[in-house]
Formats: sequence, C-alpha cells, structure tokens
Amino acid sequence: MRAIFAKTFKTKTRDEWCKVFDGSDACFAPVLSFSEARRNAHNLSRKSHVTVAEVEQPAPAPRFSRTPGEVRRAPPERGEAVRRPCATGGSMRPRFSG
Repeated sequence: MRAIFAKTFKTKTRDEWCKVFDGSDACFAPVLSFSEARRNAHNLSRKSHVTVAEVEQPAPAPRFSRTPGEVRRAPPERGEAVRRPCATGGSMRPRFSG
C-alpha cells in the first residue's frame, strides 16, 4: 500500500496537489519550507513567527491568555551550545542523577 501511495504522490508536484485539494473537505495541507511558512497567510494572521535580534523564528507556543509565552533572549549564535560548556570546563555529555 505504501508503494501505491508513493507512486501516486510522485505523479504531481506539491503545488499541483494543492490545486487538486483546493476547496475540498479533505484533511490536507502542504509541507512548507521555513521561508514559505513565514509568508503563509494563516501563519501571518496568527503571528506565528517573531523577529528577535534580527533573526526570524517561530513564536513561543502554546499561547495562553493569562500566561502568554515570550522570547527571553536572542537566539544562540552558531556553535554557542558547544562553546559554552567547554569554556566553563563542563562536559558535553548529559548528566543524570538518580
């Protein structure tokens, strides 16, 4: 059955499949790239992305009315997660207490 589905889905591009399902009641949504998701009308209306320190990123989720999520700091620089433990003499291996 997987082979049949794979063969069928390969017969059209993503955009062609979107046209096939447009206006139907099928549970369908295309897989978007990050750039496409940021420009998607639904995501724009829901404010699903935020910009912090000139870096666009997904907004915190879930969002509750009494305790809304917030971005507390700028995103890490590339490699920062590796440099920080090494700079303090820490180990890269996780520690488990138990």
